[in-house]
Amino acid sequence: MTHLVRSLGITGETHATGSLRRHFPGLKLETSVLVVPTSDQENEFISQFILTYGRVWIDCNDLEVEGTVKCREGNEDVAYRNWYSSQPNNRNGDEDCAVLTTMWGSIKGQWHEVNCYSPLPALCKMAGRPVFHV
Repeated sequence: MTHLVRSLGITGETHATGSLRRHFPGLKLETSVLVVPTSDQENEFISQFILTYGRVWIDCNDLEVEGTVKCREGNEDVAYRNWYSSQPNNRNGDEDCAVLTTMWGSIKGQWHEVNCYSPLPALCKMAGRPVFHV
């Protein structure tokens, strides 16, 4: 049976990863990281957790090299992906950051690339702690 480790928290309205410190000076980024699901189970759990928020930032972006999306939990690369079929698409040439969405009908629970400056909640967790414990 899977149990939630109490490490998740919605930080509130913010911009993407590079702006977390500026918007949340009290957030201890040394011990908190943006969430990136690492499995279908984590993705589903997070989708249920954020239902009232609609969309939250996850730590996936192609800011370094357009078209090469990197997903990280802190300094660790995450291989899991759950992009909607047309994503990432860099629509209008200014989409570089990812959100997990529970809105937009058919793409619920999937990832969508958006402009990094969209004011959206960020879902953070304590670094080094799993979202799930099996």
